[in-house]
Amino acid sequence: MASTLRKRGKKPSPQVSKSQEPEPAAKNIDRKTLPNSTQKAGKPKSPPTREWEDEDYAKAVVAIGTCILASLLLIPVFCHLLLSSSYFQSNIIFLNNIINYPSSGTLQALGSQLDGVTNLNVGGLQGYRFTPTSSDSPNFLPPKTTISRILEIFFPAEFEIPPVSVSVSVPPPATPSNNKKCAIILLHGNASNRGLYWRIKHARQLSSLTLTPCGNNIDVFSFDTRCFGDSFCPTNNYLLNEEDTKKDALTILNHVLEQDEYSSNIYLYGHSLGTSIAANLLMDSTCGNNDHRLKDNCPIRGLILDSPFTSMAAAVKNHPLSFFLRHLVPKGYWEEKVWAGATFKTQSVLSTFLTTIRNRLRFPILILHGKYDKEIPLKTGGVQLFAALSDGVRRKIGWSGVASVGLALEVFEKGHEFVHRDERWGEVIESWDKLL
Repeated sequence: MASTLRKRGKKPSPQVSKSQEPEPAAKNIDRKTLPNSTQKAGKPKSPPTREWEDEDYAKAVVAIGTCILASLLLIPVFCHLLLSSSYFQSNIIFLNNIINYPSSGTLQALGSQLDGVTNLNVGGLQGYRFTPTSSDSPNFLPPKTTISRILEIFFPAEFEIPPVSVSVSVPPPATPSNNKKCAIILLHGNASNRGLYWRIKHARQLSSLTLTPCGNNIDVFSFDTRCFGDSFCPTNNYLLNEEDTKKDALTILNHVLEQDEYSSNIYLYGHSLGTSIAANLLMDSTCGNNDHRLKDNCPIRGLILDSPFTSMAAAVKNHPLSFFLRHLVPKGYWEEKVWAGATFKTQSVLSTFLTTIRNRLRFPILILHGKYDKEIPLKTGGVQLFAALSDGVRRKIGWSGVASVGLALEVFEKGHEFVHRDERWGEVIESWDKLL
């Protein structure tokens, strides 16, 4: 048979054993007798649930209680390690490594484009000098940036009142008959740099004031201390500290004094963190010299503090972001454990200056603060600082002498950043200056 098939060209079919033959399909299978997996594939029958017993609830309570207890023990330890870290302290105080806007590479070009602005470089410290100019010039202020517009959206209350009229329409500078000039050293706060839109506007408003010694012939010096903006920074991992800011501020003051044309008509204007830097500068200058053998030679006419704090410890403790930390650490912890070092103690510096340095009891100090300041609350900032300084003066000459020394506090319907946008701002400074 096989030979016959080969002859015809056909291959024989393979032999299939009985054991390999397919079984016939089952008929009339009762599905009830099949396993559950064949009934519903992929949907195994869930095991029966067991109700919680009292022992299960007790275990859950113990587990939750253990987690809460561990958190209460570990969170303060974590906070202590974080707050006592020099790296954290430096970055949270200055924010120079976190926020630096506008970018460093654009600051020189920005200064070159603005009318009445001169780029300065003093020992690696970069800055602007603002001279009086008309706001009609096309390059009076830089164009608003995206960040400036975002701020107007999130902080509309800051922009409800238009800028003071003197900053919008600045008359040509009137040179007094004695040809005297005044200089205002503007020390800005933490984060970003001198190129911010509103900081440039702030400097413009200062240069448009009318002061008793020089009329409106005023130059404003706005510098970035080291590691801010495009000023020099020793190393990439360098941690900025209070002593460095004191050295840089003194360098800036000495540069202004070298000009001769300003004589003794120099004002210090500090904002936020800059208020403490200005207070330190006042003490470190010749105004803080207590040597009776030397001639009294104080070139600084007055100190203006915009949104000040009493100390950095108090500023951090009272900051809104420290709400939870205030309830996690014991009272006095900030001053005794975390901020025990010399960290911008504005109240202490100024109290010492007024009460212990000869001929400084009547030194003029003007404190400006916003009613709606959230970062440095008015009550624990300007009000407390004014009360402490006034108390020191009262102990020396009595309450009747407080007003006569030029120590004053003025509150504005503004927040932290934009006190200078209040319509009374320029008027208050000029009225205070007339009393000096």
